[in-house]
Amino acid sequence: MGEYLLTLVLTLVIEAGVAAAFGYRDRLALRTVVLVNLMTHPLLNAVLWWGDLTGLFPMTLLTILFLEGVVVLVEWGLLAFVFQTRFVRLFALSFSMNAASFLTGVVLLWP
Repeated sequence: MGEYLLTLVLTLVIEAGVAAAFGYRDRLALRTVVLVNLMTHPLLNAVLWWGDLTGLFPMTLLTILFLEGVVVLVEWGLLAFVFQTRFVRLFALSFSMNAASFLTGVVLLWP
């Protein structure tokens, strides 16, 4: 559980930082990024855990990248729903946030 909380906190900090770098610095924007991640991060990790536990799908880099791609699309949709504008920019934001947090996790936490 401690490792999961570490990954969650890292994800929130990194993705909020990327959002701020994109110019989304106000309270609504940062709160939205945090809330979106509080929805997708536990779900992604539960799917990865369940898939590994049941052997339903292999725990490979390709599987993880596919699921990260799904997360990018879901977060993009949630951000677009909240902000109702700049859809291409929001996709770039979602992709960048997830790429930054994924790559940080690979560097710091990958076994």
